[in-house]
Amino acid sequence: MTNFAIIDVETTGFGKTDRVVEMAVVVLDGITLEVIDEYDTLINPQRDIGATHVHGITPSMVQAAPTFVEVSSQLASILNGTVLVAHNLPFDARFLRTEFSHTQLSLDAGSGVCTLKLTGEKLDLACSRYGISFEGHHRALADARATAHLVRMLELPNEVIPVHVAGDYSTADSRTLRRDSVGGLIMPLNRVRATLRYPTANDLAASYLDVVDMYLDDLVMDEVELLALQDLAIDYGFDAARQNELHQAYVNSLIAAAGRDSVITVEEHELISIVSSALGTDLSVIPIPTEVPKILSLSGARVCFTGKFTVGGNEITKEQLAQMSAAAGLQPIGSVSKSGCDLLVASDTTTSSGKAGNARKWGIPVMSIDEFLESIGSSGM
Repeated sequence: MTNFAIIDVETTGFGKTDRVVEMAVVVLDGITLEVIDEYDTLINPQRDIGATHVHGITPSMVQAAPTFVEVSSQLASILNGTVLVAHNLPFDARFLRTEFSHTQLSLDAGSGVCTLKLTGEKLDLACSRYGISFEGHHRALADARATAHLVRMLELPNEVIPVHVAGDYSTADSRTLRRDSVGGLIMPLNRVRATLRYPTANDLAASYLDVVDMYLDDLVMDEVELLALQDLAIDYGFDAARQNELHQAYVNSLIAAAGRDSVITVEEHELISIVSSALGTDLSVIPIPTEVPKILSLSGARVCFTGKFTVGGNEITKEQLAQMSAAAGLQPIGSVSKSGCDLLVASDTTTSSGKAGNARKWGIPVMSIDEFLESIGSSGM
């Protein structure tokens, strides 16, 4: 019997140009309907994060997350040959097809099973009716798990066509990213590690790097842990040169993840340096901290705004911010251009919005809303 892949995506919005910001898959055995695998990852949409008030995902959470292209091979290996299931399958499948169209792979989602169609109710109401405990609504893994419980309660169609993914994804690594293992995403290194992609398709190498990652959770590699890694390397058939290669690959992956927003902060540099020293790798390959441009004076500055702004629990519109700016002698503008903008004010300075991307590319300072309001002497209310 074909296995079921229960999927859920969280997105920046609902239009054709919107992107996936989180993806979860719960794979059920086609006969027993028992969970046999789970996959969950944040995804950097390479644009403004969108509806944070809906999914709770902020720009800082996806700053170091992989892009869809980077996870597409692993997703393809999980989904291919399964029957897709989702609560509102047409929505999720449309986004998956769109995201795969940006890769070297193409996805035929098959016919699948839509639990929304079978229940006729929103997911939380359907779960309530069937006595399913449901917490974390509008986060991908919570929604996928809840839908998996629904699958066990419902009578599924007899004939469904499995997913088919065209293209070569044989190099996909086998590591599953589970949210319950990635921590709180508080410190910059933890944020990077949470979405770290191991640069290998070899199961033993990925297994070794996973142990390295666990040992470095406290940013310390003591003598006992180093000896344990040597023993593990020997068990896996790695000589000292191969072990060093894997250590350097781990550090390189941290660097790549930290630099996805085109900025290496001083704190990120220091933390990656600590990891590199602990593993005995080449410190010279770590990029120097990015010089973040600062605005010398706000007087008469041309200022643009990006994101949805909330201060003290109250929403502030861009129109209100424009009025405050004008009252403070600034020139509010609607877009970021190379020679026509002096400052970008962001609801989250780590945002990947188009405006923020242009600001970083052209060396235009990016300021937080709190810093901006303090600078113009306004509470924002």
